[in-house]
Amino acid sequence: MGKRRSLKKLGKVIHESHSRLILVSIESDKVPAIGAPVIDGKNRKIGRIYDIIGPVSSPYALVKPIRKDEHVSGYVYVRW
Repeated sequence: MGKRRSLKKLGKVIHESHSRLILVSIESDKVPAIGAPVIDGKNRKIGRIYDIIGPVSSPYALVKPIRKDEHVSGYVYVRW
């Protein structure tokens, strides 16, 4: 069996851009890796980390969604 990765809170969804990228305010003390899977509150995979932006003291994650027609809000989680 493969190594299981734990689920950690990434942060709160702040905005959805016109290009459908999801902006998340990172609330974790660790910044996730680019490409890490992002999960919503219903334990559904919604996308992957596309980029990390902003200042080191309060970074933001850009999430590239799997389904561009689905609206995401609230808190999202990441697999470490």
